[in-house]
Amino acid sequence: MNFDKLPRETHKHLHAFYKGYSEAAREAGLSQKEIDAILEEFVTHVAENARHPFQFEPFHRQIRSPHDHFRMGQEFFRPLIDLPASEIRGQGNLHTIATMIRQGENVVLLANHQVEPDPQALMLLLENGYADLLPHMVFVAGHKVTTDLLAVPLSMGLNLVCIYSKKYVATPPENRAEKLAHNQKAMKRLKQLLDEGRCCLYVAPSGGRDRPNAHGILEVAPFDVGSVEMFYLLAQGAKSPTHLFTLAMRSFDLMPPPDQERKEVGEKRQARRVPVHLAFGKELHFDPPPPGTDKQEARRLRAEKAFFQVLADYMQL
Repeated sequence: MNFDKLPRETHKHLHAFYKGYSEAAREAGLSQKEIDAILEEFVTHVAENARHPFQFEPFHRQIRSPHDHFRMGQEFFRPLIDLPASEIRGQGNLHTIATMIRQGENVVLLANHQVEPDPQALMLLLENGYADLLPHMVFVAGHKVTTDLLAVPLSMGLNLVCIYSKKYVATPPENRAEKLAHNQKAMKRLKQLLDEGRCCLYVAPSGGRDRPNAHGILEVAPFDVGSVEMFYLLAQGAKSPTHLFTLAMRSFDLMPPPDQERKEVGEKRQARRVPVHLAFGKELHFDPPPPGTDKQEARRLRAEKAFFQVLADYMQL
């Protein structure tokens, strides 16, 4: 396959990815011809974006025509996920979530996040039985998946609220005001979506992906208190009923992130064929804090409750 039209760094990353992807897809039963067709379509759009960078609005609606980027993303990752060996726990909670969306209400999924294609993996597992839920799924996305050349064509197929996470707002410092203004527009648009109803929003309050600790043990990244509080307040103020649930995902082996977080865009990717495991937690209800509890402590308690529910469900996967 010819990657020569791509920038040098992208060429290097994609060439390394190609071998692992091909091996994983062959495990899924695809022929080399089918694999090359999938990758050729993908590379064509990577090259196009290198020439003419796509600009994401604060809220990006998935692009289904003239090219169907949603279909491309699903078919790109389908061979990598061992669906027969995958599992969804909390089926009763998932049924409740789907019913709420069908009735015009909203659901915010407070989730952990492990790999770049978590949105596609989640939707591939929901195809069987909950396909009508997929058009209503919206993902809170950081700047990397909207600027990395290898991520952009796949991100274009998703409904995204595009924000700069707290970790990267001040990098570089001269762009801080512009990034904060962008985030304000994104949150205003998100409030409109929740007011309209029928929105199933996925957000990772940790602000990043789970990574192994110093001992090599994969840990669920702690939730940021301010992030949980923001979505709690959005749910409280929405014109359409809005419910908070949790989602635990175990997908790390699908495409492990770099060992260390990188502020710059661009990273090496290694694809494998593995099962993905989900656990939909129960709806979160927050009891009034004990008398005398200050505002900061009340916020911490809400974030802690959401995090420990995800962690408990994750440990069962």
